[in-house]
Amino acid sequence: MYDLTFELSGEWTPVPAERFADPGVVMAAQHGPSRTGFTANIVVTTVPGGLWAAEADWLAQLAESYVAVCLLCRNEFGTADTPGCARVVRLRSAGTDVVQTQVLVEMAATAGSIVVRMALTCTPDQLDEVLPDFEDFVGSIRPAPLRD
Repeated sequence: MYDLTFELSGEWTPVPAERFADPGVVMAAQHGPSRTGFTANIVVTTVPGGLWAAEADWLAQLAESYVAVCLLCRNEFGTADTPGCARVVRLRSAGTDVVQTQVLVEMAATAGSIVVRMALTCTPDQLDEVLPDFEDFVGSIRPAPLRD
Protein backbone atom coordinates (compact mmCIF):
# COMPACT_ATOMS: atom_id res chain seq x y z
CA MET A 1 0.00 0.00 0.00
CA TYR A 2 1.10 3.55 -0.67
CA ASP A 3 0.28 6.31 1.82
CA LEU A 4 -1.40 9.43 0.44
CA THR A 5 -2.83 12.57 1.94
CA PHE A 6 -5.95 14.22 0.52
CA GLU A 7 -8.87 16.49 1.33
CA LEU A 8 -12.58 15.76 0.83
CA SER A 9 -15.30 18.40 0.79
CA GLY A 10 -18.18 18.29 3.25
CA GLU A 11 -20.58 16.52 0.88
CA TRP A 12 -18.40 13.38 0.75
CA THR A 13 -18.30 10.65 3.39
CA PRO A 14 -15.29 8.29 3.61
CA VAL A 15 -16.01 4.58 3.18
CA PRO A 16 -13.65 2.05 4.83
CA ALA A 17 -11.22 0.64 2.24
CA GLU A 18 -11.65 -2.77 3.90
CA ARG A 19 -15.11 -2.99 2.29
CA PHE A 20 -13.45 -3.61 -1.06
CA ALA A 21 -12.04 -6.92 -2.25
CA ASP A 22 -9.25 -5.06 -4.06
CA PRO A 23 -6.22 -4.73 -1.74
CA GLY A 24 -5.05 -1.75 -3.81
CA VAL A 25 -7.92 0.45 -2.59
CA VAL A 26 -6.38 3.31 -0.64
CA MET A 27 -9.47 5.48 -0.15
CA ALA A 28 -13.14 5.51 -1.03
CA ALA A 29 -15.89 8.04 -0.44
CA GLN A 30 -19.54 8.45 -1.35
CA HIS A 31 -21.49 11.60 -2.07
CA GLY A 32 -24.40 12.76 0.06
CA PRO A 33 -27.98 11.68 -0.53
CA SER A 34 -28.74 10.62 -4.08
CA ARG A 35 -31.80 11.93 -5.89
CA THR A 36 -31.30 9.48 -8.77
CA GLY A 37 -30.92 6.19 -6.91
CA PHE A 38 -27.19 5.99 -7.71
CA THR A 39 -24.70 7.19 -5.11
CA ALA A 40 -21.76 9.00 -6.71
CA ASN A 41 -18.46 7.71 -5.41
CA ILE A 42 -14.72 8.28 -5.52
CA VAL A 43 -12.30 5.35 -5.30
CA VAL A 44 -8.52 5.64 -5.21
CA THR A 45 -6.36 2.60 -5.89
CA THR A 46 -2.66 2.08 -6.34
CA VAL A 47 -1.02 -0.45 -8.63
CA PRO A 48 2.67 -1.19 -9.13
CA GLY A 49 4.37 -0.42 -12.42
CA GLY A 50 4.14 2.20 -15.11
CA LEU A 51 1.35 4.49 -16.25
CA TRP A 52 0.71 3.07 -19.72
CA ALA A 53 0.37 -0.54 -18.55
CA ALA A 54 -1.90 0.53 -15.66
CA GLU A 55 -4.07 2.53 -18.03
CA ALA A 56 -4.56 -0.40 -20.43
CA ASP A 57 -5.16 -2.86 -17.57
CA TRP A 58 -7.84 -0.61 -16.06
CA LEU A 59 -9.83 -0.50 -19.30
CA ALA A 60 -9.55 -4.29 -19.59
CA GLN A 61 -10.82 -4.69 -16.00
CA LEU A 62 -13.78 -2.42 -16.73
CA ALA A 63 -14.61 -4.41 -19.87
CA GLU A 64 -14.90 -7.55 -17.71
CA SER A 65 -17.43 -5.87 -15.37
CA TYR A 66 -19.62 -3.85 -17.73
CA VAL A 67 -21.74 -4.64 -20.79
CA ALA A 68 -20.20 -1.70 -22.68
CA VAL A 69 -17.17 0.54 -22.09
CA CYS A 70 -16.76 3.64 -24.24
CA LEU A 71 -13.74 5.95 -23.94
CA LEU A 72 -15.16 9.46 -24.47
CA CYS A 73 -11.97 11.52 -24.12
CA ARG A 74 -8.38 11.24 -22.94
CA ASN A 75 -5.65 13.80 -22.15
CA GLU A 76 -2.04 13.36 -21.06
CA PHE A 77 -0.36 15.68 -18.56
CA GLY A 78 2.61 15.82 -16.21
CA THR A 79 6.33 15.44 -16.75
CA ALA A 80 8.68 12.64 -17.78
CA ASP A 81 9.25 11.93 -14.07
CA THR A 82 5.57 12.11 -13.10
CA PRO A 83 3.42 11.30 -16.14
CA GLY A 84 -0.33 11.28 -15.91
CA CYS A 85 -3.50 11.04 -17.94
CA ALA A 86 -7.13 11.90 -17.44
CA ARG A 87 -10.00 10.31 -19.28
CA VAL A 88 -13.76 10.04 -19.25
CA VAL A 89 -15.36 6.65 -19.78
CA ARG A 90 -19.04 5.79 -20.20
CA LEU A 91 -19.97 2.48 -18.59
CA ARG A 92 -23.14 0.51 -19.24
CA SER A 93 -24.30 -2.24 -16.92
CA ALA A 94 -27.53 -4.20 -16.93
CA GLY A 95 -29.63 -1.32 -15.65
CA THR A 96 -27.52 1.80 -15.26
CA ASP A 97 -25.37 4.03 -17.43
CA VAL A 98 -22.65 5.79 -15.49
CA VAL A 99 -19.79 8.10 -16.33
CA GLN A 100 -16.39 7.54 -14.80
CA THR A 101 -13.88 10.37 -14.71
CA GLN A 102 -10.46 8.84 -14.21
CA VAL A 103 -7.10 10.36 -13.34
CA LEU A 104 -3.95 8.25 -13.32
CA VAL A 105 -0.58 9.53 -12.04
CA GLU A 106 2.68 7.60 -11.90
CA MET A 107 4.74 8.29 -8.77
CA ALA A 108 8.14 7.12 -7.60
CA ALA A 109 7.97 4.56 -4.81
CA THR A 110 10.50 2.74 -2.66
CA ALA A 111 10.66 -0.23 -5.03
CA GLY A 112 10.16 1.21 -8.52
CA SER A 113 7.03 3.16 -9.27
CA ILE A 114 3.30 3.00 -8.61
CA VAL A 115 0.30 4.40 -10.37
CA VAL A 116 -2.35 6.19 -8.34
CA ARG A 117 -5.73 5.66 -10.01
CA MET A 118 -8.50 8.05 -8.97
CA ALA A 119 -12.04 7.53 -10.23
CA LEU A 120 -15.26 9.48 -9.85
CA THR A 121 -18.26 7.36 -10.80
CA CYS A 122 -21.67 8.99 -11.19
CA THR A 123 -24.66 9.19 -13.49
CA PRO A 124 -24.49 11.70 -16.34
CA ASP A 125 -27.07 13.85 -14.49
CA GLN A 126 -24.87 14.01 -11.37
CA LEU A 127 -21.65 14.96 -13.18
CA ASP A 128 -22.04 18.76 -13.07
CA GLU A 129 -22.71 18.63 -9.34
CA VAL A 130 -19.86 16.34 -8.27
CA LEU A 131 -17.09 16.99 -10.81
CA PRO A 132 -15.82 20.22 -9.15
CA ASP A 133 -15.42 18.35 -5.85
CA PHE A 134 -13.50 15.59 -7.63
CA GLU A 135 -11.22 18.12 -9.31
CA ASP A 136 -10.48 19.69 -5.89
CA PHE A 137 -9.89 16.23 -4.44
CA VAL A 138 -7.44 15.27 -7.21
CA GLY A 139 -5.59 18.55 -6.70
CA SER A 140 -5.18 17.77 -3.00
CA ILE A 141 -3.61 14.29 -3.41
CA ARG A 142 0.00 14.13 -2.19
CA PRO A 143 2.35 11.37 -1.04
CA ALA A 144 2.21 11.16 2.75
CA PRO A 145 5.33 12.34 4.60
CA LEU A 146 7.79 9.58 5.40
CA ARG A 147 7.61 8.28 8.94
CA ASP A 148 10.60 7.52 11.14
